[in-house]
Amino acid sequence: DNDSIYCHILDNKDDIVLTKYTLGKEKKVLVIPNFVKHNNKRYNVKKIGAYLINGVNGEGIEKLIINEGVRKIGRCAFRMIWSLNDVKLPSTLKTIGDAAFEECHIDNLKIQYKSFYNILLEQENPKEYFKNFLQENYEKEKNIGLTSEGPHKDDFVFLTNQINLKEYGSQGQQRAGVISL
Repeated sequence: DNDSIYCHILDNKDDIVLTKYTLGKEKKVLVIPNFVKHNNKRYNVKKIGAYLINGVNGEGIEKLIINEGVRKIGRCAFRMIWSLNDVKLPSTLKTIGDAAFEECHIDNLKIQYKSFYNILLEQENPKEYFKNFLQENYEKEKNIGLTSEGPHKDDFVFLTNQINLKEYGSQGQQRAGVISL
Protein backbone atom coordinates (compact mmCIF):
# COMPACT_ATOMS: atom_id res chain seq x y z
CA ASP A 1 0.00 0.00 0.00
CA ASN A 2 3.01 2.34 0.29
CA ASP A 3 4.50 4.47 -2.46
CA SER A 4 8.01 3.79 -3.72
CA ILE A 5 10.20 6.64 -4.91
CA TYR A 6 13.32 6.20 -7.04
CA CYS A 7 15.78 9.07 -7.28
CA HIS A 8 19.06 10.22 -8.76
CA ILE A 9 21.29 12.50 -6.69
CA LEU A 10 22.37 15.62 -8.57
CA ASP A 11 25.90 17.02 -8.69
CA ASN A 12 25.59 19.28 -5.68
CA LYS A 13 24.79 16.20 -3.52
CA ASP A 14 21.85 17.94 -1.77
CA ASP A 15 19.31 17.87 -4.61
CA ILE A 16 17.66 14.96 -6.40
CA VAL A 17 15.60 14.21 -9.48
CA LEU A 18 12.70 11.79 -9.09
CA THR A 19 13.11 9.08 -11.73
CA LYS A 20 10.29 6.65 -10.92
CA TYR A 21 7.31 6.73 -8.63
CA THR A 22 5.35 3.55 -7.89
CA LEU A 23 2.02 4.16 -6.22
CA GLY A 24 0.31 2.38 -3.37
CA LYS A 25 -3.04 0.77 -4.14
CA GLU A 26 -6.14 2.81 -5.00
CA LYS A 27 -4.47 6.17 -4.62
CA LYS A 28 -6.55 9.13 -5.87
CA VAL A 29 -4.27 11.98 -4.77
CA LEU A 30 -0.57 12.00 -5.61
CA VAL A 31 1.63 14.40 -3.64
CA ILE A 32 5.15 14.97 -4.96
CA PRO A 33 7.27 15.81 -1.89
CA ASN A 34 9.71 18.71 -1.72
CA PHE A 35 12.30 16.49 -0.05
CA VAL A 36 13.17 12.82 0.41
CA LYS A 37 15.04 11.36 3.38
CA HIS A 38 17.55 8.57 2.86
CA ASN A 39 20.07 7.34 5.45
CA ASN A 40 19.18 10.25 7.75
CA LYS A 41 20.04 12.78 5.02
CA ARG A 42 17.52 15.15 3.51
CA TYR A 43 17.57 15.62 -0.28
CA ASN A 44 15.63 18.44 -1.96
CA VAL A 45 13.43 17.41 -4.88
CA LYS A 46 14.29 19.85 -7.69
CA LYS A 47 13.29 17.89 -10.78
CA ILE A 48 10.69 15.36 -11.81
CA GLY A 49 12.20 13.04 -14.39
CA ALA A 50 10.79 12.00 -17.75
CA TYR A 51 8.10 9.30 -17.73
CA LEU A 52 7.83 9.41 -13.91
CA ILE A 53 4.30 8.00 -13.87
CA ASN A 54 2.24 7.48 -16.97
CA GLY A 55 -0.65 5.50 -18.32
CA VAL A 56 -1.49 2.35 -16.37
CA ASN A 57 0.97 3.19 -13.58
CA GLY A 58 -1.08 6.27 -12.75
CA GLU A 59 -4.51 4.66 -13.07
CA GLY A 60 -7.01 6.20 -10.69
CA ILE A 61 -5.04 9.35 -9.83
CA GLU A 62 -7.46 12.27 -9.88
CA LYS A 63 -5.40 14.99 -8.24
CA LEU A 64 -1.70 15.86 -8.41
CA ILE A 65 -0.01 18.18 -5.91
CA ILE A 66 3.61 19.16 -6.56
CA ASN A 67 5.15 20.83 -3.53
CA GLU A 68 7.23 24.02 -3.50
CA GLY A 69 10.90 23.61 -4.45
CA VAL A 70 10.35 21.58 -7.62
CA ARG A 71 11.74 23.57 -10.57
CA LYS A 72 11.34 21.22 -13.53
CA ILE A 73 8.91 18.58 -14.77
CA GLY A 74 10.43 16.24 -17.37
CA ARG A 75 8.88 15.27 -20.67
CA CYS A 76 5.93 12.88 -20.51
CA ALA A 77 6.20 12.78 -16.69
CA PHE A 78 2.46 12.35 -16.16
CA ARG A 79 1.41 11.40 -19.70
CA MET A 80 -1.79 9.42 -20.30
CA ILE A 81 -3.14 9.54 -16.75
CA TRP A 82 -6.72 9.76 -18.02
CA SER A 83 -8.28 10.10 -14.57
CA LEU A 84 -6.12 13.15 -13.69
CA ASN A 85 -8.31 16.26 -13.64
CA ASP A 86 -6.82 18.54 -10.98
CA VAL A 87 -3.20 19.73 -10.80
CA LYS A 88 -1.56 22.09 -8.29
CA LEU A 89 1.83 23.40 -9.38
CA PRO A 90 4.42 25.15 -7.18
CA SER A 91 5.43 28.77 -7.68
CA THR A 92 9.04 27.55 -7.96
CA LEU A 93 8.32 25.68 -11.21
CA LYS A 94 10.31 27.05 -14.17
CA THR A 95 10.06 24.35 -16.86
CA ILE A 96 7.44 21.85 -17.96
CA GLY A 97 8.74 19.31 -20.48
CA ASP A 98 7.05 18.36 -23.75
CA ALA A 99 3.89 16.29 -23.35
CA ALA A 100 4.26 16.27 -19.55
CA PHE A 101 0.46 16.20 -19.20
CA GLU A 102 -0.44 14.89 -22.65
CA GLU A 103 -3.73 13.00 -22.84
CA CYS A 104 -4.64 13.89 -19.27
CA HIS A 105 -8.20 15.11 -18.89
CA ILE A 106 -7.43 18.28 -16.98
CA ASP A 107 -10.58 20.26 -17.52
CA ASN A 108 -10.40 23.23 -15.21
CA LEU A 109 -9.88 26.39 -17.33
CA LYS A 110 -9.20 29.68 -15.56
CA ILE A 111 -8.69 33.07 -17.21
CA GLN A 112 -6.72 35.79 -15.46
CA TYR A 113 -6.07 39.36 -16.50
CA LYS A 114 -2.38 40.12 -16.09
CA SER A 115 -1.68 43.78 -15.50
CA PHE A 116 1.35 45.74 -14.35
CA TYR A 117 -1.00 47.86 -12.28
CA ASN A 118 -2.00 44.84 -10.18
CA ILE A 119 1.63 44.69 -9.05
CA LEU A 120 1.38 48.34 -8.02
CA LEU A 121 -1.71 47.70 -5.93
CA GLU A 122 0.12 44.97 -3.98
CA GLN A 123 2.88 47.38 -2.93
CA GLU A 124 2.94 49.12 0.42
CA ASN A 125 3.53 52.46 -1.29
CA PRO A 126 2.40 52.13 -4.96
CA LYS A 127 3.28 55.71 -5.88
CA GLU A 128 6.88 55.36 -4.63
CA TYR A 129 7.26 51.92 -6.24
CA PHE A 130 6.11 53.23 -9.63
CA LYS A 131 8.35 56.32 -9.37
CA ASN A 132 11.38 54.09 -8.65
CA PHE A 133 10.43 51.76 -11.48
CA LEU A 134 10.28 54.63 -13.97
CA GLN A 135 13.61 56.07 -12.79
CA GLU A 136 15.37 52.68 -12.95
CA ASN A 137 14.16 51.93 -16.47
CA TYR A 138 14.23 55.41 -18.05
CA GLU A 139 17.66 55.21 -19.73
CA LYS A 140 17.17 51.68 -21.04
CA GLU A 141 13.73 52.49 -22.46
CA LYS A 142 14.97 55.74 -23.97
CA ASN A 143 17.85 53.91 -25.71
CA ILE A 144 15.68 51.16 -27.20
CA GLY A 145 12.76 53.46 -27.97
CA LEU A 146 10.18 51.28 -26.22
CA THR A 147 8.24 51.33 -22.99
CA SER A 148 8.72 48.05 -21.13
CA GLU A 149 5.62 48.27 -18.90
CA GLY A 150 2.19 49.82 -19.10
CA PRO A 151 -1.34 49.02 -20.27
CA HIS A 152 -0.05 48.00 -23.72
CA LYS A 153 1.66 45.00 -22.05
CA ASP A 154 -1.46 43.79 -20.21
CA ASP A 155 -2.67 40.36 -21.31
CA PHE A 156 -5.12 37.56 -20.62
CA VAL A 157 -3.60 34.41 -19.16
CA PHE A 158 -5.37 31.12 -19.84
CA LEU A 159 -4.67 28.52 -17.17
CA THR A 160 -5.66 24.88 -17.14
CA ASN A 161 -5.19 23.80 -13.53
CA GLN A 162 -2.53 26.47 -13.04
CA ILE A 163 -0.69 25.55 -16.26
CA ASN A 164 -0.20 28.61 -18.48
CA LEU A 165 -1.43 27.53 -21.91
CA LYS A 166 0.53 30.25 -23.71
CA GLU A 167 3.81 29.00 -22.26
CA TYR A 168 3.21 25.27 -21.89
CA GLY A 169 0.10 24.29 -23.87
CA SER A 170 0.02 22.79 -27.32
CA GLN A 171 -1.56 24.74 -30.18
CA GLY A 172 -4.68 22.60 -29.81
CA GLN A 173 -4.93 23.36 -26.09
CA GLN A 174 -4.46 27.08 -26.76
CA ARG A 175 -7.19 27.05 -29.41
CA ALA A 176 -9.57 25.13 -27.14
CA GLY A 177 -8.98 27.71 -24.41
CA VAL A 178 -9.82 30.63 -26.70
CA ILE A 179 -12.83 28.85 -28.23
CA SER A 180 -14.20 28.14 -24.75
CA LEU A 181 -14.71 31.90 -24.28
